[in-house]
Amino acid sequence: MTLIRFGEGLVLMAIAFGPIGAAVFVWRARLLPSWSGAPARLLEVIVGLTAVLAICELLGTLFLFRIAAVVPALAITGTVGWYAGRRSTGITERRAREGTR
Repeated sequence: MTLIRFGEGLVLMAIAFGPIGAAVFVWRARLLPSWSGAPARLLEVIVGLTAVLAICELLGTLFLFRIAAVVPALAITGTVGWYAGRRSTGITERRAREGTR
């Protein structure tokens, strides 16, 4: 392994996992705003790894388990999830407006 391959792997890892991490954080904050600290981080890690595993298994089922397919699939899924989490109205916000619990 050369230094160039190592750097390439770090960049691809950031492109693939960065959006997934951002999406998981936004959705956790949206759905469970009272959670903080270690329980919140643990939930984010579990949900993030589940998303990565599900996407990789789906791509493997379609015989597309290659770097050229996995990295864009993770990046697109994470970006769409982050965007949807930022745009959607949260359950707690909706309940607060309606005055219900």
